[in-house]
Amino acid sequence: MLQRIRNTRFMLLALLAAATLLFAVPISGIASAHDQLISSSPVEGEEFEQAPTEATLRFSAEMIEIGAEIALQNVDTGETVELPDAFVIDYDTLTQPLPELPAGAYAINWRVVSQDGHPISGTINFTVTVGAAAEDAADENAVGGNAEPTPEATAGFGNAPAQTGDDSALAGENDDSNSGVFSEPWMIVVISIVGVLVLAGALVMFVMRMRRGNQPGQ
Repeated sequence: MLQRIRNTRFMLLALLAAATLLFAVPISGIASAHDQLISSSPVEGEEFEQAPTEATLRFSAEMIEIGAEIALQNVDTGETVELPDAFVIDYDTLTQPLPELPAGAYAINWRVVSQDGHPISGTINFTVTVGAAAEDAADENAVGGNAEPTPEATAGFGNAPAQTGDDSALAGENDDSNSGVFSEPWMIVVISIVGVLVLAGALVMFVMRMRRGNQPGQ
């Protein structure tokens, strides 16, 4: 009898420990997840007859303005294009005014800091098919001559792939294209709760079975 009671206590503790781990691990994963770019305008690979007047990047959470950087590169020449005004961060959205641009391929190189203090970065490529007259655009925004981009403008940028998150998410192609059902925090919580309930049910059935076995005459 004493040995059976000890075995019952051991099984109860094991089931409770398993339930705690099942619930705690997904929650800790949610807490440590980095923010992501969920949409952008332009989107990766988009084509325009005339250059857009601004670029908009929307993230999965509020961004920290300190440490945020954005640069526009002419992919054909490798030069950095001068931006007319500074970007603005409004909660989870970064907006950067763009100048008039001649026809060509361009890359928006961005880097921001997520709520957990981790920097995330990426590149969005787009093409202007007609654009402004080359001389007008050059007068307004291009870095003149053969001067190389300043280190401040290009540090950490270039055509390197994004450092964090799925490529389609960093490109901003689709709000849902970079995340499956099981990457949603609410879905992880639901699965965890269901798992705990299943374990709790198994625990109750186990205790009832042990009690029946301890009854006289069993």
